[in-house]
Amino acid sequence: MKTCVITGAASGIGEALARYYCQKGYQVIGIDRQSKTLKAFDSSFSLVEFDLKNTEGFTHLIKDLPETIDIFIHSAGINHVGRFETSEVSSQATVLDINFKAPVLLTQELLKQGKLAHGSSVVFIASLSHQLSYPGASVYAASKDGLTAFARSLGILLKAKGIHVLTVFPGPTRTPHASMHSPDNSREHKRMLPEHLAKLINKAIDRKQLTLVPGAVNKLFAFAGTYFPRLGERIMVKSLYQKILEKEAS
Repeated sequence: MKTCVITGAASGIGEALARYYCQKGYQVIGIDRQSKTLKAFDSSFSLVEFDLKNTEGFTHLIKDLPETIDIFIHSAGINHVGRFETSEVSSQATVLDINFKAPVLLTQELLKQGKLAHGSSVVFIASLSHQLSYPGASVYAASKDGLTAFARSLGILLKAKGIHVLTVFPGPTRTPHASMHSPDNSREHKRMLPEHLAKLINKAIDRKQLTLVPGAVNKLFAFAGTYFPRLGERIMVKSLYQKILEKEAS
């Protein structure tokens, strides 16, 4: 039986991925500090309760995983929106710890302990903010850009070992995380379902893609942000940042 390990498996994209790979017959191991909120929905699914801020525990965390991991997905992520100049330093530091520091150090530990073999895939969930920017969540955007650069550079080295690295750039997705940080949730019905995203990620893994921008609308926004950056910036300020300020003022 193949093995898939997913961080942030208690909700959102991570939970959708866990359910999807259980259906495909994988042994799925979910890692999340909120494991009590997630019930084991399949006999092949197991939970590991762990706080990814605890970097000193990474060695034991990885050691307790199966000897060979076919797919490891870094899906855990948090956000903090609002005025950067008034945001708490501790909140921004936690965003960097979970979104960037944890996946980097976990991947290092996976390689040190030989848990990734020829044919394994490592998946990093970045963000469409890489192409568009994210006014109102600058540190979140920075954490995802850092993760993108890390994944790209690491992928070059791991290719020689037959280890595949995929970076995913999801746009708005219908998850509790998105609902929590959206200014008004007026467009929630237009967000991509996490179940659909899980299928697209699996297809990208099968094809050994290096990157994935899921969905036609997200591809259009990524194109605009890459080749017409000022247009992308105006879109994000109008559709997101101004609404964040309005919400704070109300």
